[in-house]
Amino acid sequence: MATIRPMTEDDLDGVAEQLFATLADAAARGSWSPFEVNDEVRERTAARLRYQLSTDPGGCWVADAGGGTIAGHTIALRRGHLWGLAMLHVLPSVQSKGTGRRLLAAALGYGRDAEAGIITSSEDPRAMRLYAMAGFSLRPAVEASGAVHRPSLRDAPDVRSGSEDDLALTVEVDEVIRGVPHGEGGRDIAEMMRTGGALLGVMSTDVGQGYVVTRDGHIALLAATTPAAAQQLLWYGLTLAAEHDDASIYGLTGAQQWAIEVAYAAGLTVKPGGPVLTKGRVGPLTPYIPSGQYL
Repeated sequence: MATIRPMTEDDLDGVAEQLFATLADAAARGSWSPFEVNDEVRERTAARLRYQLSTDPGGCWVADAGGGTIAGHTIALRRGHLWGLAMLHVLPSVQSKGTGRRLLAAALGYGRDAEAGIITSSEDPRAMRLYAMAGFSLRPAVEASGAVHRPSLRDAPDVRSGSEDDLALTVEVDEVIRGVPHGEGGRDIAEMMRTGGALLGVMSTDVGQGYVVTRDGHIALLAATTPAAAQQLLWYGLTLAAEHDDASIYGLTGAQQWAIEVAYAAGLTVKPGGPVLTKGRVGPLTPYIPSGQYL
């Protein structure tokens, strides 16, 4: 049986390889989108792992199978009163044998005094059951993907390209929508931009305030104070996504009808997806599209 222990910097290469192997298996089974592991993906993954280990060492754990083999890992984040599960992946060969449950227990220990929690789950019934049995409430969700129908794109006149100078705006919006920012001063979003290749769009007008983070056709994160502002931000993000073969949006709960309307109007396919799970004193979480890695 694998030993559950704190993650160290020496584990990071093994964690990345375990992650890629696990996701490749999920993609082959149709429960994860196909992806290519290239140098850019490896660099981004390494940068994210180093960052999350540096900010939340108490939430980073591995399942050590011995002989240098990492059989699974988990990463949990603490942002103020909010605990979030950013990662929990286990090699196919040891799934359904208790490794995931033991990793989750370690991650939950990092948030034992947190007033609220959030998880973005895959569609795997085993994962959903694990999180629900840990006391989280499921919020069923859909996802949207496909090629953006360019003639359907709409203007977003109040949205502009953002930079790290706009992180204070993300903090202000996050405190309204989810109760806490994405790291002190919005540093999680800054990290997504610096090492993750993400682009930031922002708006602050009478229509509302908000921001959107996009990466390689994926709407990685969005929060706004009004549905009208959120829709402009999503159209802006989809305009950037149209430059890629496919766009994707995950974690659209029933509270995000504003986003589902835009997804259909943009020609995307909407289908059942993994749920968002929460417990405790979370914010309204709408208008909101969570990040799988930064919540």
